[in-house]
Amino acid sequence: MRAFVAVAMSIALLFCLPVVLPANAQEAVPASLPKELEDVISGSYSCDTWVVMKDASNTGRVMFGKNSDRLPFDCQPLMYHPRQVWTDGSTVRLEYIEIPQVNVTYATIGASPYWCYGYEMGVNEYGVVAGNEAIWTRSLKEAKSNPPERGLTGMDLLRLGLERGKTAYEVITVITQLLEKYGQWGSGEPTVKDEDGSYDNSFLVADSSEAWVLETAGKDWVAKRITTGTRSISNAPSIGGDWDEGTLPPGTNFKLHYSDFMNIETLSGITRQRKSSSLLYDYSSGDGVTLREMMAIAREHKGSIPGICMHQIPLISPSQTAGSLIVVLPNSDNELIEIWWTPSLPCKGIYVPLFMDANGFPDILSRTGKLEKSVSPAWNVGEDEFSMDSYWWLFKKASESDMDSVTRETFDNLEIGFENELNMIREQALILKRENRESEAAALLGDFSEKCVDSALSMLLKMRLPALDIESPATVNLLSVDGGITSKRSTFSADFSDNIKVKVAICDVAENREMEERTFRVLSPPKEF
Repeated sequence: MRAFVAVAMSIALLFCLPVVLPANAQEAVPASLPKELEDVISGSYSCDTWVVMKDASNTGRVMFGKNSDRLPFDCQPLMYHPRQVWTDGSTVRLEYIEIPQVNVTYATIGASPYWCYGYEMGVNEYGVVAGNEAIWTRSLKEAKSNPPERGLTGMDLLRLGLERGKTAYEVITVITQLLEKYGQWGSGEPTVKDEDGSYDNSFLVADSSEAWVLETAGKDWVAKRITTGTRSISNAPSIGGDWDEGTLPPGTNFKLHYSDFMNIETLSGITRQRKSSSLLYDYSSGDGVTLREMMAIAREHKGSIPGICMHQIPLISPSQTAGSLIVVLPNSDNELIEIWWTPSLPCKGIYVPLFMDANGFPDILSRTGKLEKSVSPAWNVGEDEFSMDSYWWLFKKASESDMDSVTRETFDNLEIGFENELNMIREQALILKRENRESEAAALLGDFSEKCVDSALSMLLKMRLPALDIESPATVNLLSVDGGITSKRSTFSADFSDNIKVKVAICDVAENREMEERTFRVLSPPKEF
């Protein structure tokens, strides 16, 4: 069985063929794997990032998407950090090193694993958006045999770039300067040691005028500028010899020179990048890519191994999509940066709209599980666990059960409702901004985001309640909420207009009952940008 899975995966990944595992494949997973399989499978995970330039978009605005794939317990809440002024001599402490801070860091919203400083994907107040990918290179293979000093992770580089760059080009300049100075080494996977959890990185960075693909190997890098059409990246080097800037001799084919083609993640990345490129080509061939089609790409399961919406697969992928981000960039300062985010698997999630210009940020989106948000070496943290107070964990828990077509259609209709209402909210907000009524526009956008988060959480509890069991042996057998919200065993509806208290009756194996009171705080106090 092990031989069949390994051979089938290698052939299918090389030639983009579908893999059909035997019905008993999961039961056949051995307690331990051969060392050559452990090296490429253990702790592996993936990501996919794509961009649609103005000429390929149905709105004439640049659109960006990313699925971040992590280990199942790697909680990845959405964080907001305001613009901040720092005193001379300030430093920023990262997981493995401490580096000098700049005088001003720009406001950012990004998806950040529970244990680290950086972002898997994010956007800043100037409308620059970025996502990173783990890539496995020949340089990385050499580094694992002879580890260098610890440096930065790709997630650190991404957030630092967004905090310090006003354009896509400035962001990749910040990233490459930091890369050349400090290098990239240190586990990017919680609970995993450096030698197994370190990886090189590629990045896709975009603003309203251009995008850049940046690919790295150790301290070397190449970057390619994109101004038209569409582009996607995955977990494999993709730039040949036609790059625009870099540290290598001109004309060096980065993909051929650095790719580790014996690595399953590399082969999987090649198939997924082909799939996303094909979808982008098809969608852009008509009237241009729409927001709904960006979400459809994030939810794609067919034509690659694993799918762009990544689920756990025995022997192949122990990880899954931890969150999905879509950003619609403005064409001018008078337009909005529109952010759509869902935690966990996008195929079972609900995208909610958020804004850099809002007067508040729903802080339930930023909550981790039982472990508090920290900046720690990855190998020095435990596994995060489910908490009823975490929006991310609620959706993650719900994703663990099957979803029927009726529920998916209901979720889709809710998203479409958000999009339709945004068309009206956008017009009102832009009028207020043109009239220099910035605070009123910010309040309008903040209230709208709060309403959408409330609706998504209400819908989750209504349609997916059976999946929200607290870990065994205790299970949720009754969920009721104070204040105008009704609950039955099979029906749940709510309008979370204010902070609410959720009472959860927990029943253990001895049938002893006790009540726990949980508070959902939906919107944080207004924050200045």
